[in-house]
Amino acid sequence: SQNFPKPTAQPTINQPVARSNNFTLSKTLNSFPAWSVLIDGQTAISGSEDRTIKFWNIETGTVMNTLSGHTDVVRSLILTPDRTLISGSGDRTIKLWNLQTNQLLQTLNHGSSVWSVAANKDTLFSVGEDGILKLWSLPNGTLLKTIPAHENRIFSVVISPDGKTIATGGFAGQTSETQ
Repeated sequence: SQNFPKPTAQPTINQPVARSNNFTLSKTLNSFPAWSVLIDGQTAISGSEDRTIKFWNIETGTVMNTLSGHTDVVRSLILTPDRTLISGSGDRTIKLWNLQTNQLLQTLNHGSSVWSVAANKDTLFSVGEDGILKLWSLPNGTLLKTIPAHENRIFSVVISPDGKTIATGGFAGQTSETQ
């Protein structure tokens, strides 16, 4: 059981924060520490240490919605073209959410703490504490393949734009590529 910082009465927003040559970080949304963030139009979606997924209005900095269901930190988020939100967590699960209804569609068990998820049209990829890359069928959640990719934890997984190469990054500087 982890001790989490007490949330502020109302999540706050700060402006402006940082500026570089072409970009300005104009707002910081504050709540629990966020492990993963997505931008979807005018909405920021964050996976947090408080075990929730929050939907933030970028303009106002207010939380518009919260999804609950994980029992540990939400480390990874991706959004599929059909508007399915996929979350990976330290609770060993991957959850698929319907963003039209805000309903949980499916829970998959990776078997160890999940650090990162990625997806292409038909396949979901998950990596975690166990050094294993798992491939899942997106249409039905069936486990397709298990690949021992690293000796230790894997922190990230990405897919090339053409969908033919998967790269992972793990503990002790290891990288792995699968085609």
